[in-house]
Amino acid sequence: MTRAMSSNPKSPMIAALMADNAHDISNEPWPSLETASWLFDRASFVLVGSLLFGLAATVAIVWMGIVKEHHWDLARERANEKIAAVNEETARLSLEAESARKETAQAKIELQQLRFARRLDNQKLKADISGMPSQFFEVLFDQSAADGSGLAFQIFVALASMGWRTDQKLPAPLTPQLGPPELREVYQLLPLTQQAGASPWGVSVVTKGPITDDPAAPEQILLMALLKAVDSPVQTVGGGKDQMMPEGKIRIVVGPKLP
Repeated sequence: MTRAMSSNPKSPMIAALMADNAHDISNEPWPSLETASWLFDRASFVLVGSLLFGLAATVAIVWMGIVKEHHWDLARERANEKIAAVNEETARLSLEAESARKETAQAKIELQQLRFARRLDNQKLKADISGMPSQFFEVLFDQSAADGSGLAFQIFVALASMGWRTDQKLPAPLTPQLGPPELREVYQLLPLTQQAGASPWGVSVVTKGPITDDPAAPEQILLMALLKAVDSPVQTVGGGKDQMMPEGKIRIVVGPKLP
């Protein structure tokens, strides 16, 4: 045993060196330098990559935001065009509806005129004008009045049967008149009844003028007689004058009924 120990006198020293070496190794930081360097390099690459990715993402966000706003602008323009088209269509339909409403109202007026056509009490008219001298007359009617031609014919027959003189064979429809030279432009804008010197509505007795309120005047006698003799829910009879008429002639104009 003593011999074995003496044959390896350096064994205690080697063991101490090995222990010191193990102690030094155990005091090194973890991980090793090689590993730390490798991880550092890789982390740097990741950081640079993330910065570049963030920069690219920022550029993409800004760019796509601009593109998206442009798309919204185009969408708004298309929406505004559609809204304008809808508004135009609505306006067109409103005009058509208004036109249809007016046509319906006119049809109702014409229907009412047909349902309540004006009629002449022949006996009343003859009784009221029997005491006056016969007159030279003409009877005109507005073709827009549904009962105009019928009432005009009744008046024409009643006056002719009383011996009144006329150059007509039958009542005539109203036609455009030139009117006085100084008023010809204005005359073209007037209804046909007013161009003939009559009122726009009802029955009118027209002379060359001037208009008189003398109850003994032939036109006033005829006017009052027609007011009593024409049967209608709403009757309008008035007087008028036409400077272009011949002197001494009486014109009876049958216009539309008062709506």
